[in-house]
Amino acid sequence: MKKILLGTTTLISAAGLFAGSALAETPKVTVGGYANFEVGYVSDDEDSAGTASQTGVSQRPQAFRNDTQVDFKIDGKKDNGLGYGGEIDLLADTSSDVQGRGVNASKTFIYMDGTWGRLEMGSNIGADGTMKVDAASIARATGGINGDWSYFANASDQYLAMAQLPLGYGDVTSAGNLTGDHTQENLNKLTYYTPRFSGFQVGISYLPDQTNRGQGIPAGAPNPVGPDRTDTNPGLSDNIFTGGISYDNKFGDIGVALALTGEIGGSLSLPMKTSALGAVVVR
Repeated sequence: MKKILLGTTTLISAAGLFAGSALAETPKVTVGGYANFEVGYVSDDEDSAGTASQTGVSQRPQAFRNDTQVDFKIDGKKDNGLGYGGEIDLLADTSSDVQGRGVNASKTFIYMDGTWGRLEMGSNIGADGTMKVDAASIARATGGINGDWSYFANASDQYLAMAQLPLGYGDVTSAGNLTGDHTQENLNKLTYYTPRFSGFQVGISYLPDQTNRGQGIPAGAPNPVGPDRTDTNPGLSDNIFTGGISYDNKFGDIGVALALTGEIGGSLSLPMKTSALGAVVVR
């Protein structure tokens, strides 16, 4: 059975990325990305002279931040209508990523799509993240909801900074604060999206656990040769399913978007963990 599953995965990958015959559309490579330079100025009671004398830590109010990424998107189509391709989002700064998106890249995945829907395989945001509807859809820009203001906030404060489900919020236990990160947002997963019917669409993702990402080699393990399949992580979930159902339609000049997303997974210390998030936006 293991050989059959591995062989099937290999065939799917080969059909999607290396289909050399019967191509209706030559694979196209699109190069994009972004380069942001941010200046932050903070006025925080935690930075006061009195607090600094108590904690022994003083902070200046101003700081610079650079955020750069280069994206490669590959898209092709066969004569039978099968779409295929992938995406690689390379991190391109002179330091490691402070939000833990990855070492070299923040996303690396391949996909296939057609009239039957879309299947994504790799390190990417799951269906719960791509289908969600929340106030961040309206309050955009770096200072908006889920914006970049948290990068300049006092890291010793304890607060929730983003409207996210647990995996999207990231690992706050090791960071020592509650501002969140992206360490679990792009875990390895399989994701399927149905076609959209009358404005409705359903998506579901499957993840092995909360640590499997990229090649999945456990840091510091002796003779690491592949993904960490250790099943002894109390407090962490495995066999995780995330997903959602969304509705997006327009009535005259009024657009309506609704979504209900959630995630569920087993745990060694708890029988089951569940979370849900829903919102409605009228545009």
